[in-house]
Amino acid sequence: MAYIDGTFLDNTFGSANVTALCPTTTERDAVITMAEAQVYSALWNAGYQTDSAPGDLTPSTTPDVVQLATFGAWLEIAHLRNRKELPEEAERYTGKVDAIESGQLEIPSLSKTVTRAVGGVTKPDTSSSRADDGRPAVFSGDKMDGWF
Repeated sequence: MAYIDGTFLDNTFGSANVTALCPTTTERDAVITMAEAQVYSALWNAGYQTDSAPGDLTPSTTPDVVQLATFGAWLEIAHLRNRKELPEEAERYTGKVDAIESGQLEIPSLSKTVTRAVGGVTKPDTSSSRADDGRPAVFSGDKMDGWF
């Protein structure tokens, strides 16, 4: 799994800014890993669990919205580790993970299985006959006769 990498950060945020928050590539990559884990968890909880997504994505195949969410998570973690206050303008980027997880932000290029998402519901097959040793219906038509 790799939603963003050092090249992505350098191109979008500027290498001087990246280095100011993460002086070494080891530190930068560790923060990237944590940000990706946060976004992966949000995608998984939102139901994006089918096919190869979201685990097999690379920076070149990751949807832009997912990269934006990962960048926002990276910003938060990088500022937190340095005890630096996040600029107010950064809030436009940092709330994307929660928006994905809550379903407010959809990823149209990834397939979603709503029933596998947190809180999803799978309707059981009620048209088949009762399972062996199952309980009989309590409110069947013949037992409700005479009730108005």
